[in-house]
Amino acid sequence: MMNKTNKINDIYRGIFWIIDRKCLANNNDYLCKIKTNEFGDVLESDYQLNSKNVDDYNHKITWQQLDGKLTKRKPFNFYPRGRISIKNSKCVIFINTLLNTKEIIGYLVDSYNLKSFADSNKLKVIEDYSEHYKCIG
Repeated sequence: MMNKTNKINDIYRGIFWIIDRKCLANNNDYLCKIKTNEFGDVLESDYQLNSKNVDDYNHKITWQQLDGKLTKRKPFNFYPRGRISIKNSKCVIFINTLLNTKEIIGYLVDSYNLKSFADSNKLKVIEDYSEHYKCIG
């Protein structure tokens, strides 16, 4: 599976699903990380990059690569999801509106090692109301 252990200075971007909002540690297998630098350059990835520009993850394609035990045979848009983008020393978390809580944002900051962005006010959270992040579950 994916390397879930962050090294102290490594930062990550990528996509995620939150299937359990009560016990956030249960979501670790749904964090698809791309090791990056502060400018967003790809250094290492857990899966083959499958976005149109081949520099990021596509939710639908990546979901299909996950083990059936994880997906529970649900479609990729069943659970609320989001994306962490890093560009030009700034970080943006695009997130389903159901997930914009202090606890979940803190979990993502810790899991993707984004504390330096948060501490320097270079982290922004954008609730995405579009069909793109809508979940059906």
